[in-house]
This record gives sequence, structure tokens and C-alpha cells, in this order.
Amino acid sequence: MNRRVSARLLVAILVLTVLSPLAAANIEPRLTASPMAQEADADNPAEYDITVHNDGDDDMLVTLSTQQDASDCNGFSSSIEQVSGSIEGGQSETVTLTVMVNEQADGDCETTVFASATVSGGAPGTPKNDDITVTTTAGDGGGLYAVKLTTDDINKEYDGEDEVVWDIEVENTGEQQANVQLEMTSDNDCESDELTATVDPALVNLDSGDKETVEVTIEVPDGQSTEAGEHCFLIVATVTNDPNQADAASDNLTLSLSVPELKECDGDLSTSAHNLDPFESAENSFEVENIGNTAWTVQMQAVANGMDITGWVEFDSPQSKLLSKPGGTEDSHTFTFSITPDDTVEAGMQVEIRIQGRSNQGVGCEQTVIVTIGQIHDAKLTLSSSRLSNVEPGSSDSITLTIENKGNGLDTFSLTTSAIPEGWQVSFSQSSITLNSRHDSDNTGSVTATINVPADALAGDNTVTFGVTVSGSTTVLDSKSLTVSVAARHALTADILSTQQTGRSGQVVQFPIDVVNTGNIRDTFKLQVCDPGDQTGCNPPMWAASYSDMSGNSITQLVLNPGESKRVFLDVTVEGEEDADSVDILARVAIFGTTEKVEHSVSVVVSNYDYGMAISPEMPGQIAGQLDIVLPPGGILATAWWNLGNQFLGREHGKFPRR
Repeated sequence: MNRRVSARLLVAILVLTVLSPLAAANIEPRLTASPMAQEADADNPAEYDITVHNDGDDDMLVTLSTQQDASDCNGFSSSIEQVSGSIEGGQSETVTLTVMVNEQADGDCETTVFASATVSGGAPGTPKNDDITVTTTAGDGGGLYAVKLTTDDINKEYDGEDEVVWDIEVENTGEQQANVQLEMTSDNDCESDELTATVDPALVNLDSGDKETVEVTIEVPDGQSTEAGEHCFLIVATVTNDPNQADAASDNLTLSLSVPELKECDGDLSTSAHNLDPFESAENSFEVENIGNTAWTVQMQAVANGMDITGWVEFDSPQSKLLSKPGGTEDSHTFTFSITPDDTVEAGMQVEIRIQGRSNQGVGCEQTVIVTIGQIHDAKLTLSSSRLSNVEPGSSDSITLTIENKGNGLDTFSLTTSAIPEGWQVSFSQSSITLNSRHDSDNTGSVTATINVPADALAGDNTVTFGVTVSGSTTVLDSKSLTVSVAARHALTADILSTQQTGRSGQVVQFPIDVVNTGNIRDTFKLQVCDPGDQTGCNPPMWAASYSDMSGNSITQLVLNPGESKRVFLDVTVEGEEDADSVDILARVAIFGTTEKVEHSVSVVVSNYDYGMAISPEMPGQIAGQLDIVLPPGGILATAWWNLGNQFLGREHGKFPRR
């Protein structure tokens, strides 16, 4: 996007931003005057009450000015007060228009008052205007017949009574006695269709300079339901005994009754109660009917005493509606909405939500819907440590588990375990714990878990997963994993089948050794042959010796997993030449990096003799080599054994003489 297009877009956005408040603003200026016509002379200027009404909803600022026709108003001048401050919607302010005359003034002069209104607060836009014209007649003051009507307040605000009364002072300002006829009338600029006015007395007789007070009474049968706005009444006083009946002396006074706008409604809920769990929704509706005295815009709102229910109630669009006057085709409307409580209140609590239809005057109508809050179950689990280190096989260690009730009601929780290694055991200091809701300070508790590690547990890291559930439920609300490090245990056995053997010179004699890793960790085992008489270390023995595996491969070490075993052979080469020469050898199996070891002392003796033996029965049976004998109980058979070798053997220990 180039810079020029960006600038245009920015200007458009600014224009929309500036204009948007004005589109929503609502002001409506309207002017009324009382009286509409007067006589004035050089000593007595004419004064008019100019009332500025704001028939809109927003606050209004107004500027007033006057204008007179120069061709008809020679000798006339005017001034008008300004309204101080702003005028609220539905309200009015009264100022004084003064029309002065001098000796050159003659005839009638029309003075027009102009009002230019803008929205209070500086919202931009085109002002709204209104105007009204009054007529002032230049007189010479006094005369044979004259009458004047005055009252303290020509404008009254309706106060809710059945009738409104004005005290009107009738003064004979002429030089002669006057019979004054009083009547209520109307003209195009002053009328009231709904209300009627009466004057009492309707006839007064006054001497010159005398005054009498009469009452003008306005009946208001509909009370505050009377149509809102200005109701105008014109009282005319005529001197009936003025000889000049064609232009008899008279005066008039315009009275104004302001009936304020009444913005009220009847409201009706489709449902007055709901049972809802937190974050569960229910639909409802609210029908409003205008029972006020004017058309007005109803705005929906939901409130609750003493608590914040922001986000609980959502009204479907539109959330406001213009209601016509009562009896109109659109004097009612139904608003739909949903209620979705959260978990900020205790389970079982009943929340009274007031559904309101509001105007700029306040609450027009409201109804209460009661929401009973259900329970939500939630919990948080924390461990005092995420790891237990160097736990010895066959021992136990403990950890503290803290449970926090995150739900909105009292709950009893149980602890569970999963992914426990085979043979391990976990026990808890208590099987369950009861905690207050999250809205109570006492909503946490602790339980001790003891982990029993079996004696055959392998070294390394193992995982135990803890979970928290509501008692009686299998749903895990929260879980945490604990790493248990089992300490390494290095151990071995090395069993040798024989510790002494004989052999011919040059022969390799083998000693089988079974090595078992009895520890719990994979280890490397050193295979050593040493001179047992060497106290300084492990020097080689006198005869050559080494180790081999089952395949005959020479080896110096073994790698065994826990519980694994292997057979190795200690191979000793017979290096002696003479019979009975011998050597002692220390066979050592040790675990690398530890002090664990097993040692065996073995000896090898030189024996170059040939050994042989034969057994033949002297009196064999039918089968050669088989001797059949029959012996009575306690009978004995003696046999002789002969040494067929080349060395004499004694009879001790299975050794026999040569034949």
C-alpha cells in the first residue's frame, strides 16, 4: 500500500471515529413562550418566559439569539438570557425575553427567538435548531379601561396530583371600574388535547387599581400516564363594560404544564428459576410492555445485589428496542438471553439475578430469576519434592502430597497411584481427606506417602504417578509424577568347584568358576590371577595362569547385568617337572570401581603317573563281568581289587596294592 492510499484510509478511519458518537446522540430542542403577545410602553417593557425543552435522550447545550423585522419594529429592541449549563434529556430550562419600546415605537413588532443546540460533551456534528415568535404591541400605558393578568409561575411541572392549580392575579389598570370576564381558550400556538382547564371565578368586578386572585384548575385524570410534554392553556381577561366593544380592553396569559416523560414497563420472565452447575447454560426470555406515557428505548441489563455477575447473562441481539406509546403496534418486545454461572460462588447458593428493562431515567421494570448453583469438582495436587534420590533397595522413603480443593463446594478426596514398578508398594498416611471449597481459606490439606522399594529393585530412576480423585469416583482431577532414584548396590558371588588339581608337566589345568552379579546394577568384573605370597599388589604367580570363557577365548573381564551369571575357567599351565611339584595361585574376581571382590586360593600339583584299574569277577555268572551272588541275611562276600598302574598305592583313601 502506497503512502497516499494509507493517508486516505487513515482519514476515513478518523472521520468514522469522529462521526460515530454523533450518530448515536439524540437531542431535540423545542421552544415555548408565555405569553405569546403583550403590550409594552416606554416605562413597562414586555417580558416573556421562553422555555427551552430537550425532547431527546442526551444532554444538550443551547445558544439563544433574537431577531426583529427592521421595517416593522422601529423603536423596538430585545434581549434574552442564556441557559446556564446543559439541559438533560427530557428536561427544560426557562429564561426571560425582554422587549423594550421607546417613544417612537408604534404598532406591533414580532420578535423571533432562535435556539441552536449541540450535544453536550463536545461531540461534533450539525447543530439542531428551533424558533418561536412573540408579538409586542406598543401602547401608551394606562387608559380608561385596561386589565392585566399576572402569576408567580406560568410554567409548572406536574407533581402527580389529580389537579394542578394556578393563582392568577387580575388587576384593573384602567381609570374606570371594570367588569372583567375570564375564560380559558386556545389558539394554534397554545392548546392541550387531553387536559381541560377551568377558571374560578369567571367574572370579577374591580375598581380602578384593584386586584383579585382567581384560580385556574387543570384536571389530570390519568395522572402520570398523561401524555408527556408541554400542555398549554390560554386564559383571556376581557373588560366587558368597555364602551369600545370592537376593541375592548383585554389581556391574556399563557400557562404551561409540563408532564415529564414516564418510562415504565411491565416485565415477564418465561422462567423464574434455574438449577445450573458452574459453566452450564440455560435459555430464558423477558417480555416488556410499555406502560409509560411516551415512546422510549428500553435497554436490557442484568444485576445481582452484592456480587459481580459479569459474563453470567448474555442477551441476544438486539439488546435494546424502541417501544411505541402504549396502545401502539410496537409497545412490547421479547428479549431472549442465556444464563451461564461460573464457579465464583459456593455450591448450593441461590443467586437472585434481576433482569431489568432500563431507560435514561433508570429502571423501567424488572423481574428476578433465581439461579441455584450446583457443584463443580476440581483439585490441585502438589508434591513436596519431585524426586527421591539414592533410596536403598529394601528400604523406604516418604514424600508429602498437598491437595487443594479448587471446586466450589465441600469435597472428600482420595489419592491414587499408577505406573508403580513391579514389587514396589506405596502407602498413605490417610485414605481420604475432606476439604472446604476454594472460597474458604481452609481448602488445603496434606497426606504423607511412603514408598517401599523392594530388596531386588534395580538401580536407576523409577516413576510413581500420584493422582487425586473425588472419593467414589475414578476420574483423576490432577496428577503429579515422582521420580525415585534407587541407589546402586554392587555385589557378586564367585563359586569355584575345586581348589586343587593335578596335572602332567605342560598340561593346562582348568578350574571352573561361576560368577554371578548379585547387585542391582550392570557391572564390569575384573578377572585377576595373583601370587598369593605377594603383599604389594597382584603380581603374576609362579606358573602361567589366565582366564577363558566357555568357548575357550581368553578374557580378562566380564560385563554382567543384575542377576546374570557366567562360567569362566582359570587356566593354569603345569610348569613343574618333578612329581609332587606344586604352585599356589590366588584367583580374584573384582567389580571395577568398587572394593567388592571374591578371592579363591587354588593349588596345582605335578603328577606324571598313569592311573588304571580293572575289575573282573573271579567267578562270573552267565554274563561276563557280572557277578551273581546270593547272600543270607547278615551274609558277607569278600572281593579283592588290584592296582594295574605303575605306582604303589596304599589301602588308605581308596588306594590299593599292586598285583
